Amino acid sequence: MNSVAGTVETQRPSTESLRVACRLLREGKQAIGLLAVSKDVVMSPIVTALGAALEWVSHQPSAILAADGNVCASVATLAQRIQIERRHSAHVLVDLSRAQSRGEHGALIDVLDGVLLVCSAGHARDVDLLRVARELPIGCSLGALLVGGRGA
Repeated sequence: MNSVAGTVETQRPSTESLRVACRLLREGKQAIGLLAVSKDVVMSPIVTALGAALEWVSHQPSAILAADGNVCASVATLAQRIQIERRHSAHVLVDLSRAQSRGEHGALIDVLDGVLLVCSAGHARDVDLLRVARELPIGCSLGALLVGGRGA
């Protein structure tokens, strides 16, 4: 797992990023996983944009972490890193796109407040969203974030 750039820069985020950030804040979500539904989604700019929006709305720092390799082998390390980042940052975003197996993401639910599913607008299929959502434990999905469309 890597810490990506500590905190994110705060330029005016997009309206859509601000909407998502406001919803996450309203629901009290602090440690949020982001999981791509398909391989065509480039996660880095999405995670960075959401981190910037959270900072913009809350006026508090965000941290971005990336889960690398075998998630099951790094759950304890990731949990420790999230706890460390929570001390210094109000929000912790975890990019799950580099994890080897989607089935392993369930092991992270104990250390995350939920998971946002990320998919490409115009390419997302209901069947793909449902397949990924079913792999997550009940109640941990924070919904789907469509990216790549106008205004994203």
